[in-house]
Amino acid sequence: MLKHVLALIALISTCAGANAQAARPVVMVACNDAPFAIGIAVAYRNDPTPSRVARGWFQVPAGECLEGGLGEIVGNEIWIGAVSGEWRWPFGGQVDESFCTPPDTFFGVAQTGNCSDSERLVGFERTAISPFRSGWGRIDIRYACEDFSDGDAILCAQTATGPDGLAEPVRTLEICNTWFVEAEIAVGSSADFVGFEMTGWISIPPTLCQTVYRGFPAGGEVWFAARRSINHYFPHTDEGNICVAENDFAASGPAGSFINAGRCPASAPLQVPAQRVRFGRSISRFQDFVPRMDQ
Repeated sequence: MLKHVLALIALISTCAGANAQAARPVVMVACNDAPFAIGIAVAYRNDPTPSRVARGWFQVPAGECLEGGLGEIVGNEIWIGAVSGEWRWPFGGQVDESFCTPPDTFFGVAQTGNCSDSERLVGFERTAISPFRSGWGRIDIRYACEDFSDGDAILCAQTATGPDGLAEPVRTLEICNTWFVEAEIAVGSSADFVGFEMTGWISIPPTLCQTVYRGFPAGGEVWFAARRSINHYFPHTDEGNICVAENDFAASGPAGSFINAGRCPASAPLQVPAQRVRFGRSISRFQDFVPRMDQ
């Protein structure tokens, strides 16, 4: 009797293992709650080997859902990544795997390293396949700006779209302090070519770099002033001057009252030398430097 029970258990285990390795069709339903279109890529096993295939990009317009079959998939999970401009899902520590992805539609063996010059590593998240109708599996996934944390969620919701419907890049300015004393940075930009906003002062320790601006500046222009202490401002090129205050401040008004102004506003009464950074059309990140004090 015991032999029969053990034999039955072994048979059940064998069948379960076989079913886990059997290919089955899987349907994916992906919804996009972001204000811009997103591109989705997937990776999965289509045979019992550890090798995976990757395919994309499936474009999902803003506010819409995309439903379609992914083909025959082995196992109970797939890996999914989504991209639009500088926005990435999953984000932060949620990335389970990274695969090389080209910019255009693709289908092939998933590569985890040694990407070609035309490819980039994109993070993917492991996602379980849910049971669907008989012999089928289903993936339901939703993307939204609320998936990001704090300030990033706000920036995501403010993101404009390009001609293709995808997100315009968030501009990020990083300043590196090249000297052996602490530097302080004040940053200004316009959101609409009319108004202007200034904030300061951001401290950067000696020989380190720090992000001082993230946003969507009109015309891709960001201005910054640098100092090592009150009344000791670092010299820059002849780009011009901007208006600042001595202590921590935030000021706003017409652009002409801050950039090369004849008279600075009361909220930022000091006119100091400044540097203008111009982001190119497809550039999302720019690094500049606090010049050496002996220049």
